[in-house]
Amino acid sequence: MNSLNVSKAPHLRPTGKAYWIGYTDDMYSIAAHNDAAIPPLLELIEQTKNPKAAYGAVLTIHLIGIERTVKGRFYEEFKNKKARAALLSRSASSLLPRAIFT
Repeated sequence: MNSLNVSKAPHLRPTGKAYWIGYTDDMYSIAAHNDAAIPPLLELIEQTKNPKAAYGAVLTIHLIGIERTVKGRFYEEFKNKKARAALLSRSASSLLPRAIFT
């Protein structure tokens, strides 16, 4: 996990709403490991002092949750229950802006 950089600048994609969302190639590579990637990402969120790395880990868990399929517009099906539980368990992290989870 340390060799993959989730804090790089993402490739932004329009959502069709009032914001864009972006992921890096490394995020997609990590998300391809599905549930196995969640514990190291949670560890990164807890141990890093870099807010960009923590945010990148959150986005990577989000990718796992939507099965690496960005649909945009009005609805994205969040299918992975372990990824959902992981995000909710870290919603109080001091490095992560509250707006990420609302």
